[in-house]
Amino acid sequence: ADVADLAPNGPLLQLNPVDSAEAPSSSPPISQPQDKKSQSTVVPIPLSDPTLGSGLAVLGMYFHPQTAEEAATQPPSLTAAFGMRTSNGSYVAGVAQTSYWDADRWRFTGLAGYGHLILDFFGSGAPSASSRVGVRWTVDAAVLQPTIYYRIAPHWYLGGQFRYADVRQTFGVGGADPMTTGPVDVRTS
Repeated sequence: ADVADLAPNGPLLQLNPVDSAEAPSSSPPISQPQDKKSQSTVVPIPLSDPTLGSGLAVLGMYFHPQTAEEAATQPPSLTAAFGMRTSNGSYVAGVAQTSYWDADRWRFTGLAGYGHLILDFFGSGAPSASSRVGVRWTVDAAVLQPTIYYRIAPHWYLGGQFRYADVRQTFGVGGADPMTTGPVDVRTS
């Protein structure tokens, strides 16, 4: 059976190959890759949370310049810095890097940061939310995480990662200052 015989009003699918010399192209001509200049941006993020307080987080990013050849074969490398500070004394700061080399044969990502978070929890619902008795959870953390990959086949990478995290957590229960009853100290490295 012919395709035209299967459809009551004509063929379901009709392919008409057209020689490119016969019909004008409706798509724009293919352009050569261009060098990409560096770009940077800063993103301020205001925050307000009953557990952390009010404050500001800031993220700054720098996209490294690329040659036309690099732009055609790999994503742009990126350097970022971030920070946060809130009214209850919590803060976080760090840097991150993503790099690509040798036509995306090598990839590197890295992160380093430190944070001091003071998290006050007074329960949920109206009775517990108005209570002055709460739990204070304080977290101090330092993190370092580099990762490197090597492309062994298209879409396949082999690599390694190192992760260091030094975290100290302190819990306390009490009145207006939850730390008055003495903290329970937990440390992991």
